[in-house]
Amino acid sequence: MSFQDAFDRGFAAVKQYVDKAVADAVRRVDAIEQRGVPVSVTSAIIDRDGALVLTHSDGSTKSLGVVVGKDGVDATGKDGLGFDDLTVEHDGERTMTLRFAKGDTVKEFPITMPVVIDRGVWVEAKAEGYAKGDGVTWAGSFWISQKDDNADKPDGGDGWRLSVKRGRDGKPGKDGELKAVHPVKVG
Repeated sequence: MSFQDAFDRGFAAVKQYVDKAVADAVRRVDAIEQRGVPVSVTSAIIDRDGALVLTHSDGSTKSLGVVVGKDGVDATGKDGLGFDDLTVEHDGERTMTLRFAKGDTVKEFPITMPVVIDRGVWVEAKAEGYAKGDGVTWAGSFWISQKDDNADKPDGGDGWRLSVKRGRDGKPGKDGELKAVHPVKVG
């Protein structure tokens, strides 16, 4: 068998395989369409004119119109905001604010972090109350506020959650008395 004959046979086998695979795919797409199942979007591009063009699983395309204007200006005619216009502000506690500003256009996105902040010993007269996530010490235990503007006493109600329970008092020494600890001199 000559090289050309072997090549022709191989090419014919590959062509037969590809033709069968394409025919099977077409039959499957036809079966899906007959069941009323919509074809899916396989890709999307923005063409040179700024139009969004979708390609479907059946090979068809659909232009959704212009989504980007000329020279980087969006379809509304206003310049968009980007990373160059971004500043991040931190309030020193739980909130970080992403602030985009360009000229008169300002957009802010506050992000509150779910962290516990230790506020020390619980104070009954705190005017604004405790915020959700504030932690306080009361009666030897550590409590975390479960709501904002919480002026309730941390005693196991629904406004507070016990985080660390107070331990028992220690036992007296061998002779029952506490003894002063003398400093050790190094010399």
